[in-house]
Amino acid sequence: MPSGPVVFKAKIRNRILVRILAAASLVLVTMGLVLYLLTRQLLHAEVTAKSEAMVTLIAASMERWLVEKSAALAVLADVEAQYTAPHPAQRAYFTMVGHQIGDPPGVYMGYEGGPFVSTKTGGTLPPDYDHHHRPWYQDAVAQDRLIFTAPYVDARTQRLVMTIAAPVKNAQRRIGVIAADLFIDVLVQQVSALRLGEASRAYLVDRAGLYITHPQHEVVLTGTIHQSADAEVFRAFLAADRPSAIYAAAAHYTLISRIPSTAWFLIFHLPYSEVQQPLQTLSLLFGVGVLLTLGVLGGVVVLISRIITRPILRLATGANAILDGDFTYRLAIPSRDEIGLVTSSFNHMAAGLKDRDFIKATFGRYLSPDVVHALLASPDGLRLGGELRDLTMLVSDLRGFSSMVARLDPHTVVQITNRYLERMIDVITRYGGTVDEFQGDGILAFFGAPLAASDDPERAVACAIAMQNAMAEVNAEQHRLGLPELAMGIGINMGAVIVGNIGSEQRTKYGAMGSAINTAYRIESYTVSGQILISPELYARVHDMVDVQGTIEVQFKGVEQPLTLYDIRGMAGPYRVALRDKPQETLTPLSVPLALTCYRLHGKAVSAVGIAGQMTAVGLASATVVLDGEVAVHDNLQVLLERPGHAAHEAYAKVLACTSSEAVLAFTMLTEDVQAFLATHLGPIPTSVTPGAK
Repeated sequence: MPSGPVVFKAKIRNRILVRILAAASLVLVTMGLVLYLLTRQLLHAEVTAKSEAMVTLIAASMERWLVEKSAALAVLADVEAQYTAPHPAQRAYFTMVGHQIGDPPGVYMGYEGGPFVSTKTGGTLPPDYDHHHRPWYQDAVAQDRLIFTAPYVDARTQRLVMTIAAPVKNAQRRIGVIAADLFIDVLVQQVSALRLGEASRAYLVDRAGLYITHPQHEVVLTGTIHQSADAEVFRAFLAADRPSAIYAAAAHYTLISRIPSTAWFLIFHLPYSEVQQPLQTLSLLFGVGVLLTLGVLGGVVVLISRIITRPILRLATGANAILDGDFTYRLAIPSRDEIGLVTSSFNHMAAGLKDRDFIKATFGRYLSPDVVHALLASPDGLRLGGELRDLTMLVSDLRGFSSMVARLDPHTVVQITNRYLERMIDVITRYGGTVDEFQGDGILAFFGAPLAASDDPERAVACAIAMQNAMAEVNAEQHRLGLPELAMGIGINMGAVIVGNIGSEQRTKYGAMGSAINTAYRIESYTVSGQILISPELYARVHDMVDVQGTIEVQFKGVEQPLTLYDIRGMAGPYRVALRDKPQETLTPLSVPLALTCYRLHGKAVSAVGIAGQMTAVGLASATVVLDGEVAVHDNLQVLLERPGHAAHEAYAKVLACTSSEAVLAFTMLTEDVQAFLATHLGPIPTSVTPGAK
């Protein structure tokens, strides 16, 4: 018989060893792999971003240099505009500005109907030279502004040069054209010095694609980029009309940046090998680190498994005794560490199992832990009946969830609902609220029962803000699973209600009833996505602690006087919390309005009578529409966006503001198809419109 226990212990030890090592290794490798991939991505992005920034910086430097030179000539043109013919100080001006523009200096001016004045040195003009027929003169006259000519080789110096020319006018009458030679050696040197690694290279091309600088000197001013492997990338960049961009080619990244003054382009090749080298080093270090860590982890797990085996056997023996019904069985506590804690917990468990039937029956009837604790602490806790109390009621509901449900399979709907409710219940529990009931995606919770506190209203408002902020985590998981975003509205009211055990002896619910709860539901129905509205009674209680971003006037059915609801943004005091900042919505006017039809919603029912109209401006979360019929502020609408030849897009919205001619809508539900459709109409320079402004 001695062999039996030995084999038994060995199996436990082996299983513990394998499972702990496997789990720890999986967690370690997963975390390491995630960290490695993230680091790799960040490193790759850093290298490419650094390269793009360097190319953009060089291009900006060239642009500043060109602007400085052209500004000097423009000032001289303004001076010469004061004269209609050559004057004594002209050559002195030309020489001074010429030194500012280039060396050797070369400033000259051709008059409209007369002489040609030049301070250029070296060489003489041919007898038949006529400045009226020169490209610099004709281009400046034709474009009627300061221009840069195409680069060429200067006959005097054999250096690359281009001409800056500007028309000179006196009282809107052209006197002539002033010009200067601008040697571009500085730009050539900057391009030649642009390096990132041994295999990188850079070059300049002009607006026609002609090479101005190039590592292969024979193609300068003779070859074009359209004859190279970069032709397709260059055409794509021209079509994109961007200041700079980076493209992936066969063996390198191609970075392009504009030089606006001359309409030139700085092009840089960054080989993939320069980007991959640090990534390969990172991969090697990661592999070595994982192997070393797994080795150390294996030794630690072996030691831990031996330490854990003995107390596990003792616990297994005690568990068998409990399983046989011996609830008096107790284990000696061997130490004051985690093993001792587990042993002590085992003993407490054995004692607590005596009450398991009672706890099981009670827990089946009550959901909130606070409610269960309060009822178990009272001998009369299960007795039917209630009492009148002042409670704060919180009602939340998802915007557009019913229409979303129609597009998803039941399994996905249940998963979304459970994930959302689990996060919201965690927040409500943290702030001491009691969940009364769920109505699909809606939640009714109250503060003040079964345990009442002086700060119940404050905690209710803080809880609502925390629930809205928690939606960011819910939607992050939605994005990860490729599911639509969820948006929630919350209404809060306070008042006297009946609270207690409601039901029968067979089935009992701890809940509340009263008109104050109905008012909370009505308040919630006026909310839009991400909004929190509270009643006047609650605002009177918490007004010195809440941050209000606006109010709305509503008229409840059956109530004579309108009600002012307060839109809450934040909370001060001991429960300091605030809604996350949202970007200001901007609406883009549509050049071609979108045809649509709106149907009023009455609860879950859609009106059979539609209101035709047009969408004139649109943003990510709201729109401006012109309708052929009347709508009222706070109306809920089904919006069908018409597409000729296609099925209409369906969206849901609430009227934020309206006049006799137009209405501002806040979308409460947009499918991904509708978002993509509207995104195609968003222009690059939107006109700011605050949703809700009349």
